[in-house]
Amino acid sequence: MLTERAGSGANRVRGRAGRGDLDSAPMPSIFEPEWEQRFDDPPLRHRSLRVGTHAGSRELGATVFEIDPGGRVSPLHVHHANEELLIVLSGRPTVRTRNGEREVETGEVVAFPRGAPRAATRSSTAPTRRCGC
Repeated sequence: MLTERAGSGANRVRGRAGRGDLDSAPMPSIFEPEWEQRFDDPPLRHRSLRVGTHAGSRELGATVFEIDPGGRVSPLHVHHANEELLIVLSGRPTVRTRNGEREVETGEVVAFPRGAPRAATRSSTAPTRRCGC
């Protein structure tokens, strides 16, 4: 399911929460995602799929984002209730924190403590795919 979006905001799609019995329904894929949201208005230019929800997670969020060149997922922000883990699946995104900016590579994992400011990844020359948990 893909929801076309222009501007800010998010559509909520219910997943198969609690399906830990590994029923026959297909699991979401981080390599071949069926995008559920698309944001096309600069600077928010990306597609996303909430893989945690679709896999059945009730308490752990995990979202795969594919960010277009020059795009981003969100502005500088904080999470007061939880930390965040960013896993770079492809490309070389730039991560921004209160200490500055740093380009990260495919395969790198970045942890953001609860309450620490961070900017979602962005790509300058090629699409970037990352998972945020």
